[in-house]
Formats: sequence, structure tokens, C-alpha cells
Amino acid sequence: MKAGASAGARQTHAMAETTAVARQLDLAGAAQFARNLARTLAETGAPAAAVRETLANLVEAQCVQCGIRLSADDLLALADTGEPDPALAPKAARLRQGYCARSGCESYYYQITCRPGGGVDWNKVLAGVETAAQAQRSQAAEDEAERAQAAKRTRRRRLAARVAIGVGIALVLLLIRQWATGGAIPLIRQPAKYTADPASVNERPPE
Repeated sequence: MKAGASAGARQTHAMAETTAVARQLDLAGAAQFARNLARTLAETGAPAAAVRETLANLVEAQCVQCGIRLSADDLLALADTGEPDPALAPKAARLRQGYCARSGCESYYYQITCRPGGGVDWNKVLAGVETAAQAQRSQAAEDEAERAQAAKRTRRRRLAARVAIGVGIALVLLLIRQWATGGAIPLIRQPAKYTADPASVNERPPE
């Protein structure tokens, strides 16, 4: 039973290595895809030169509208985390902005075709690319939620500060009024108490 299962797994793996795999790529995620693809290939233990060779010989990225194709250098420039120089890597610079590499083309999608060869299991590689993308999206969502909470806390602090300032101003104005009218000021001044002299009350005016 185990031998049959092992043979089936080997057959499936062999088919995966001899079958081209195609995906449609939204250019809004082109840079992320290129980075994850290069990283996943590198994680198989392939050196940088082998990754470039794999991209050059086995990966084809083509615009679905104008037909322009990306070279391995284009893909690697797109995968670079640095900002591409439009003068040195014009295609990567446009793709980073979500546009087709060809100036004037309004397409937003490319066809990615991974051809068999080199012992690469493209289904496994692309599954790793998607797993990485999902993790990055989850992290981005968590970061956005944290930023929203931080912004909410900041707004609350600012509101509390404005309320405190308003209360402080009101107290100062009340203190000034009490001082000017001779009213009581707690811990500072008590209102004057006037008492009548009994002798003056009993005095009668002269006749």
C-alpha cells in the first residue's frame, strides 16, 4: 500500500515538473509577486545565479493586451525592494505604479507562464508564493488596524486636552469675576461679613 502511494506521489511530482502552469497577474500586486517568486525560488536552496537562470528560461510574463514581455532582469528589478530608477529600469518603474511596462498601454493584467524544466515543481512554488502573499496581506491588515486604533487614541487624547483647556479657561474667568466683585475664592478669600453695632441701633435721633 505504501509502495503504491509512493509511486503515485512520484508520478504526480513528475507530471508537475513537465506541465506548464499559467496565472493571470493583477499589476497592482506585480512587485509583491516578483519578490515572493524570487524569494520562494531562493528558499529551495538555489543560488542567486540559478534563480536568475530559472526566471530567464522558465518564466514568461506577458501583457495580455499589448504583448510586451518581461525579461529576467525586469523581474529581478521589480523584485528589488529599492525604488527602481526610471532611467535604468523603466519597465520596473512603471510596473511598480501598477501600469503596463509599455508606455501608453492601458492594460492592468499580465499572463505569467511557468514552463517545466530544471526540476522545478511550479505548483508547489506558486503555492508558496500565494501563502507568502496571504501572510503579507494579513500583516498589512493588522498593521492598518493598529494604525486606526492609534489614530483613535490620539483623537481621544486631543479631545481630552481641549476639554481640559476649556475647563481651565472657564475657571480662570470665574476666578477673575469673583476677585473683581469681591466674591468668595476658596482657600484665598472669604466674603466680607458685616455686623451691626447694637449701640447704633438703639440710638435715637435728637428731637
